Amino acid sequence: MAVTFSKRPIYLGDRIILTGSYEAGDTVITTAAIPVPGILIDAIAVTGLAPTNIVLDNATVAGGAGTINLATQAALSADRRSFQLFGIDGSPATNNGAGKFTVYGRRA
Repeated sequence: MAVTFSKRPIYLGDRIILTGSYEAGDTVITTAAIPVPGILIDAIAVTGLAPTNIVLDNATVAGGAGTINLATQAALSADRRSFQLFGIDGSPATNNGAGKFTVYGRRA
């Protein structure tokens, strides 16, 4: 994994804002969850730099293109202490490219 977190999170009382970045390989559906020690995650905002270009079945849009771009998604674990990034294209082995994320949470 190549997920990196900023060295200086922002503290607002018991709230924490933590930024980070990820590599393309971290968006493969089969990757492990990314732990965020000491934080109960409330939300994650993902900014993918290279969304997956999906071919739609029997789709025709203006211009004749039959594709749509789907951004990288983040899924929280049940205990809200880790998350997983994944691209959406129907294939567990395809990534969505690199990008950045922001974690909003509170001290655990």
